[in-house]
Amino acid sequence: MDYKSQKTMTRKTARIIAKIMRKLFGYNDDEVIDPIAMIELVPDIIPNTFISIVENDKLDVNVPARCYFSNNNIIIEIKEEVYEGARIEKIGGYRMHIIHEISHAVLFNIGYTPSFDRNYKNNELNSYESIEWQAKAVSGEFMIPYEHINDLSYKEISEYYGVSIEAAKYSIKLRGGDKNGKTAN
Repeated sequence: MDYKSQKTMTRKTARIIAKIMRKLFGYNDDEVIDPIAMIELVPDIIPNTFISIVENDKLDVNVPARCYFSNNNIIIEIKEEVYEGARIEKIGGYRMHIIHEISHAVLFNIGYTPSFDRNYKNNELNSYESIEWQAKAVSGEFMIPYEHINDLSYKEISEYYGVSIEAAKYSIKLRGGDKNGKTAN
């Protein structure tokens, strides 16, 4: 479910927030992210945020993880299969789901909170005002640093950064990639 954010965001802002997140969690600009290690750090870095690994049937079938408010806390729940898939098999999509939820928690703490306004035109949100798009943009920029993928194919990006082929292709597309999967110089 998506909500309108109280603040709008540009892709440039998402890149800046991703760089700040890398510093907060102790990652260099080009270092590969370990979402499992980050889970342990979240409560110390993001105030009033708690992560639980939950049984698969606790969340709907098509919900791998979620982030919500409860009693002035931010709660992140991650399905056990997603956690284990990221930890053991290093599945790119599962790794990104975890970072996406952590990105929500970071964004909530800097004012990108849901307005709970569901009365927008034609029930459609512009991407820059969607809390889901904002978390997706930040998590993508966090996992695949913009400045460090020039001259890499989508396969190289996927393998190096541990992300899905789809995420790698999208990252190249954002950077003006060519039909062979290489980014523009």
